Amino acid sequence: MMKKKIKFFAILFLLGMFQVSQALEVRSDDLIKRDIVEQITKNEVLKNSTINVQVKDRLVVLMGDVRLYEEKLVASRIAWSTSGVFEIDNEIRVIPRLPLADKVIEREVRKIIKKYPVLNGLNAVVKVKKGVVSISGSFTQINGPTFLRHKVAVIEGVISIDIQANLFSIKQQPEDNNLALISFDSGR
Repeated sequence: MMKKKIKFFAILFLLGMFQVSQALEVRSDDLIKRDIVEQITKNEVLKNSTINVQVKDRLVVLMGDVRLYEEKLVASRIAWSTSGVFEIDNEIRVIPRLPLADKVIEREVRKIIKKYPVLNGLNAVVKVKKGVVSISGSFTQINGPTFLRHKVAVIEGVISIDIQANLFSIKQQPEDNNLALISFDSGR
C-alpha cells in the first residue's frame, strides 16, 4: 500500500514539474511577433488594415492606421491573447475615411443605448468632441461597459472611447454608497 502511495505522489510530482516548466517557459520575441502577425492577417475585421508589429523583451508595440476604432481594439485583443506577451503599447491611429459629425456620433451612441437589453436602465451622459466619445453612467450588468464599447467602436468617426461606469444591481438604487466605480481605459 505504501509503494502505491509513493508511486502516486511521484507521478503527481513529475506532472507538477512538467506544468511548472511549461509556465516558466519564455517565448522568443520572434515567435510572439510571428503569432500576432499571423492572427492579425487571419482576422476578418482587420483584413483591410496595415498593422505593424514590433516585439522587444515581450513588449508588443502595435503601429499603423485603421479606419475604425474597433480595428484598434481587435488588434490589441489579439496581442494580449498571444502567449508570452508581457505588455502592449497600442500606437495604432484611427483615421476614419468619412467621419461622422460629433452630433451624429452622439445620436448613434444614444440609439445603441436604447436598442440593446444589456444596456437597459443606463442613464448615460454622452459627450463627443472631435471623435472622442466619453460616456458616464450606471450599468446594471458587468458586461455592459464592454458591450457598449464594442458597439460604439464601429461608428465611423469614433477615434477613442472613454467609459466611466458605476455598476449596481437592479435591487440597489444609484444613490447607494456601495457602488463600485470602474474606469475603462480607452485603449490609446
